[in-house]
Amino acid sequence: TVVVYSAPGKPSSVTLSTPNPDAKVVAKASFPGSGGQSAPRHEYQINSAGTIRSFPSGGTTISGSPGNAYTIRVRSCRDDGAGDKCSEWTTSNKVTAWTKPARPELKRGGSGTERSLSWSVPSSSNGRKVVQVRFRVNGGGWESSGLSGSRSVSGYDKTLKVEVQARNEENVWSDIGSDTVKTDSAPDPSVKVTPGDPVTPGEITEGSCSGVCPKIKIEVDNFPKNSQVRCTPHSQQPGLGEYTHRTITITTDGSGYGSQEGPAFTGRGGKAWAVCDGVTAPKADF
Repeated sequence: TVVVYSAPGKPSSVTLSTPNPDAKVVAKASFPGSGGQSAPRHEYQINSAGTIRSFPSGGTTISGSPGNAYTIRVRSCRDDGAGDKCSEWTTSNKVTAWTKPARPELKRGGSGTERSLSWSVPSSSNGRKVVQVRFRVNGGGWESSGLSGSRSVSGYDKTLKVEVQARNEENVWSDIGSDTVKTDSAPDPSVKVTPGDPVTPGEITEGSCSGVCPKIKIEVDNFPKNSQVRCTPHSQQPGLGEYTHRTITITTDGSGYGSQEGPAFTGRGGKAWAVCDGVTAPKADF
C-alpha cells in the first residue's frame, strides 16, 4: 500500500503583539486540522529573511530591539518520505518592539551666579510616541512641560535641582532624569582703609591736628545689601599707643558696597585700620 501525503494546510492566522515594555514580541498562530494525516511541524521566519526556525504550536516569543519593526511568516510542513511538503506562508501583522521611554537628560548652562538646567525629549522614544513630559524643581510638585524646557536660578549660594520624566502612549513612564547645579558662593565681606582728603579745622570733632591730617576713608564690600554696617576706626602714630575712634555707621548699596570718609583722621606717618561688624581691615600707611 502506498500512502500519499499532501502538503499541510497553511496557517489560518498569524498575529504579533507587544503587551509589555520589554521589547518582546509575542507570536501566535492558528492551524487547520491534519485531516487524518500525520501532524505537521510548523516553521517561522522573521521579516521574511534569515533563519527559518521551529514554531511551537502554542506560539513563541521573539526578543526584539526597541524601535524596530517586525513581521513573521509561518508555514506548516510534513515529510512524506520523499522530502518535505510545505504549505504556503501566512504573514503576520507588523508591530514595533518597545520599552519604557529613555531617561530624559538635562544640560547644564550658565556660570557664576547665573545657572540653568534645560531638557529636550524626542517625540518618540524606544518604539513609542511620547505623549507627556513633566518636571519638578527642588522637590516641589510636578508640572507639565513641552518636549523641551528649562529652569534657571541667579544669585549667590543658590541651588537648582530639576527632575524630568516622560510618558509614552502606552501610559508607561520613563525613569526620572535629574541634575543639580549651584551658583557661586558669596565672597567674604571685606574692609579697606585708605587716606582721604585732609581734615579741615571745621571738621575736627575729636582730637587735634598739627599739620596735614588725612581723614580715614573706610570702604566695605560684600556685606548684606542695603544694610547698616557699624565700623570702628583705629589709628596709631609712631611711638604712641593705639587710638580708637568713635564708631560710625556705613550704609551699603544694592551690591553690598558702602564707603565713608571721616570724621576720624590721623597724622602723616601713622597707620590706620577699622573693624566693621567683626571684619578687620589690613593696616594702611598714612
